[in-house]
Amino acid sequence: MSEEKKVEYVWEAVCENLARKVSEEDQYRHDSEEEFQADIASDEARYHRYCLEQQEMYDDPVMNWSGQR
Repeated sequence: MSEEKKVEYVWEAVCENLARKVSEEDQYRHDSEEEFQADIASDEARYHRYCLEQQEMYDDPVMNWSGQR
């Protein structure tokens, strides 16, 4: 396979990959402001739950993540 054919093959693969990513991004767009706000609220709830789990782990006397015994 010539060098020019290899470059062309790689370029085609890059273009196909880019087109696939763009089409996947379109699927995740919100149709309305309500959906967008609901998504933000759910992200905030997940982050809050994560913070609580981290705080509980830090405060746990058995795990001793705080270094206080």
